[in-house]
Parts: sequence; structure tokens; C-alpha cells
Amino acid sequence: MDSAWSSFTPEVTKERVGMSYRFKFPGSGLFHCSFTGLVFNVTHEGEVTYKCLIWDDMLLQPANKVPGGPLFRISCPQESISKLYLPHCEPEPALVAESLSVVHITDDGMSVIQPLEITETHVVVDIPHLSAFGIVWDIIKRFKNFLTKPINGRILVFLRPRFRGIVIINFILLASNVPVNEVKAQHDDSEFIEAPSLCHLHKFQNYSVHSDPRGLSYTA
Repeated sequence: MDSAWSSFTPEVTKERVGMSYRFKFPGSGLFHCSFTGLVFNVTHEGEVTYKCLIWDDMLLQPANKVPGGPLFRISCPQESISKLYLPHCEPEPALVAESLSVVHITDDGMSVIQPLEITETHVVVDIPHLSAFGIVWDIIKRFKNFLTKPINGRILVFLRPRFRGIVIINFILLASNVPVNEVKAQHDDSEFIEAPSLCHLHKFQNYSVHSDPRGLSYTA
């Protein structure tokens, strides 16, 4: 984490679909959300609420864009936020910088915002006004020119409830900028298994899991 950031844990509310987050900024500064990775550049005291939305591919396809991370709907009535830092999942961001941008989605449609800066971890943008923001990739620039370049990812492991004595384990492959707690909420009937999870993932690559259970026992 950048030493200039103040990390915070937001108030979380589980909704019918997904989670919503709330936090009160005590004053100006850079504030890093420990759950989503978002960083807010704040000019004065205020309260922010935000949540992940589902992308609408019909908006992105005409612009040759695909999602490069979560889409966040953000509101702050006090207009305290001047810049937004969206977490990306690129291990070599300088190499693929031209393929990264941010979309701003309102009731009037979608606009593309060019980043002010791309750091090792975040894409930084000025925000004209708050609504929905998300990182997108240019299809041609990212996946045709740099198809062999991986993304930072993580693998989550969930043990599903036994069914007729059968043990089923789910492995979920994610980009590293997808909030883990959002995924856990979708599998709340399963047991989350803590395991080393950070890795590099390649688009269109198949992965397999191997284990050798000899000598091991499992008690449910």
C-alpha cells in the first residue's frame, strides 16, 4: 500500500444483489478502501457510498471495449472527491498503458475518460461528476497486440456442502482487482478455504488442478 494513503474499512451492507459500502471522510487526503482497492482523493469532509454494478456489454461493444475491472457506482452529496484511483490488474502497466481507459456511465450514456496517470497499481482519473466508473480495455490494443501478456490474478477455493457423500471443491479464477468479499457473498453456502492465491493468469488459457490425497484425512 502507498504510504501516502490512509487505509479504511468501510461500513458494508449486504443487499439483494451484491454489497454496498459507506465511509465518512474526516477531511482532505487520500483514502484507500481495504475491501475494493478504490482510492479517493478528497478535498474536504464528506460521506461516500459505492457498490459494484453489472456491466452492460451493449454499451461497451460499439466502442471496442471490454471490462478491465469492476464497475463502481459512487455517490458523495458533499462533492468531496476530486480524483478517483481505480485498481487495475496489469503486472506491466507501462507496457499496455495505451489499452487502458476509464468509462463514465450516466443516464445519458457512456463517455471514455483518458487516465491522468497509470501507477503500478491504479488508474487515476479526474471525475467530472459522480455516477458509475470502471476500467476498460481496448480489445485490439490489449488482446491482439499483447495477448501473451498475463494479468495479475487470484484463485479462490470454496468447499461446497456435501451432497450424497460427494465432496465438491470450486476454484474461482479472478482478476486481482475483483473484490474478494463480493465473490464470497455469492458463495455464502460454501466454506471458503484459505490458500495462497495470487498468481498470473492468461486469457484463453486452460488450467487444471492436481492433488495427491494419500496420507491425508478430511473431517467435515
